[in-house]
Amino acid sequence: MEHTDRNRASADLFPFADAEDTYWRNEFRTRPYVRSGSSYDEYRDAYRYGWESRAANKTAKAWDSISSDLESGWEKAKRSSRLAWSEAKEAVRDGWHHVEKAMPGDFDKDGR
Repeated sequence: MEHTDRNRASADLFPFADAEDTYWRNEFRTRPYVRSGSSYDEYRDAYRYGWESRAANKTAKAWDSISSDLESGWEKAKRSSRLAWSEAKEAVRDGWHHVEKAMPGDFDKDGR
């Protein structure tokens, strides 16, 4: 599946996907876990996995209680990313928490 097709499918399911993708494309270099010289393409799937997982999380689980489940799903979710979970985890967490701000209320009761 082409990158643009993946973005379109993601946007259909998650209406904020384009905004999240644009936000992280512009901001990813400011994050302390991003290796110097890395491109956004290396982290895109991690951010996407974070925001899609958070939007789909209807059980009000907080990040700390669901991160091990996300780790288990990373190999399937990462699409073209070559990052291991240990390299992707913080980007997934950032994607999770950033999209949470667009959702009404403090759904997972973590104060964010």
